[in-house]
Order: sequence, then structure tokens, then C-alpha cells
Amino acid sequence: RRSSGVMVRGRTVVVTGGAGSIGTELCRQALAFDAKLVVAVDMNETGLYELQAETSMMNRQRSLNVCVADVTDPEQVTEIFERYRPEVVFHTAAYKHVPLMESHPRVALRTNVVGTLNVGLSARQVGSGRFVLISNDKAVAPASMYGVKKLIAEQVTAGLALASSDTRFACVRFGNVLGSRGSVV
Repeated sequence: RRSSGVMVRGRTVVVTGGAGSIGTELCRQALAFDAKLVVAVDMNETGLYELQAETSMMNRQRSLNVCVADVTDPEQVTEIFERYRPEVVFHTAAYKHVPLMESHPRVALRTNVVGTLNVGLSARQVGSGRFVLISNDKAVAPASMYGVKKLIAEQVTAGLALASSDTRFACVRFGNVLGSRGSVV
């Protein structure tokens, strides 16, 4: 029987949006499944600091590195990927608050679409084994500009999959994740 931790055990894992509610939980799970190294990437330095403090208390700080970086900056993303050469990438970095992002469509487009392209290209360039885009249910028959941008991010990921021989690209759609910062409940 295959364990659910097989994908990350003994591997270097990058989690973009690593200070967010979903990204932080992915970091925790990767550490619990004995990833060799987890690299949390986010612009939220407070969230990254808190994640470091939490893992330090669990004596897992040696297995966690944090990078304050913006996924919309291709040079920063390339530098991180060339430095760590991740085998597994969970791309959660995205704006998630629908009404707010409807008023800021360019910011959502840049982060949710261009950020996905930058991270996906870097994963492919360094030969990461897996890239997983964490998307959401708003991409299904989008009724908002936010949903359209998430759907485009999925299409970018699908396009990268067609053009890649070494990296396996996948999208996972989450619904309303209870307790997450984007939760409406």
C-alpha cells in the first residue's frame, strides 16, 4: 500500500504562498511526511516568520527554509528554483478574496496567471518532478473575473504540461476550505 507521503518523503518541496492558510498547511504536511527540505515562498514576511517559529518549536526548523519573494518577479522565482532545485512544487500563491479582487483585476491577473506561468516555467527549467497548481471551484464556469483568472491559470498549467517531458503538471480544485483565509464560512 502506498503512503500519501510518498510524493514528498525525502524530497525538496517548494510551496509558493507558503505563509497563506493553505500553503502553511501544505508546509506542515510535507514536514510531517519527512520531506528533505521544505521551502516556503511568500511576500508575507510575518506569516513566514510565524511558520518558522512554529516549526522551530517542533524541532523541524532544519527542514524548513523561507524566502520572501514575489512570484510575479521571474528573476526572483528563477533564483529560488536554481538554488533549491525542488523535486515537488505546490503553487498556492494567489489572491483569493473574490469581491476585493473584482475591484483589482490587474493585480489578480498578474499574481494568479503570470505568477503561475513564472513558477511553472522555473519548475520545468530545473526539472522538477511534479508541479501542482492549487486552484479552486471558482474556475468552473466562471461567473467572475476572479474565476476567469483561476481558469486561465489552470490553462497555463495545462499548456506547460503539453510542453514538458520531465515535469508532471496537475491542477487541484479546492472548494470552500474551512478555516482558510479565503473561506466565506
